[in-house]
Amino acid sequence: MPLSTNERRGSSALHLGNSECVNVLGRDLDCTLSAAAAAAVGSLARLGKSSRDSDPGGGEMILSVDFFKTTYKKAPHRFEAGTPDISGPIGLHAAMDYLDTLGRENIFKHDQELATRACEGLARFKGIRLFGPKSGRAGLVSFLLKDIHAHDAVTVADQRGVALRGGHHCTQPLMRKLGVDSTARASFYFYNTNAEVDRFIEVMQEVQKFFTS
Repeated sequence: MPLSTNERRGSSALHLGNSECVNVLGRDLDCTLSAAAAAAVGSLARLGKSSRDSDPGGGEMILSVDFFKTTYKKAPHRFEAGTPDISGPIGLHAAMDYLDTLGRENIFKHDQELATRACEGLARFKGIRLFGPKSGRAGLVSFLLKDIHAHDAVTVADQRGVALRGGHHCTQPLMRKLGVDSTARASFYFYNTNAEVDRFIEVMQEVQKFFTS
């Protein structure tokens, strides 16, 4: 049963320097992803209410069951079928404490500075298309090198030790609006450095040369 959640919004909760992004806004549930919180993959922090039925089923989520009708508990218990993921929330809590120690405002500022540095470096390339605002962007840069498919670019970059993502990034309607099939994307977080951004720029120069020479 698909729930009305927003993956990008959940990730933003761990990047933005405020708590305004953690609210329901008419959705069934808002979720914060543990992977974006420097915690183990697979845990969600769910906020909000839902009257929808739950799937899959299991113990600890129902009030009564018969052949014709099942009555579920209220959220969040209706979504916790079977044995709970005990270690996941413990790790998520520790990761959130760690991020609070670093400071959300500091993380947000650091992400923006790295993205700006990367964007300015890529802007010097010939035959490149950059997506997104020139200033005030989040900690990522999406781009396309002329006549080089995003998947090819990220594969060669990976061989040189730079991890990028290539594809439609779960935004196929946006890709169609932009008139592209996919983009390459570099994402930055608190553990990235200026030196790594500079190496990323060097590698993309190598990638462009590799496919055009």
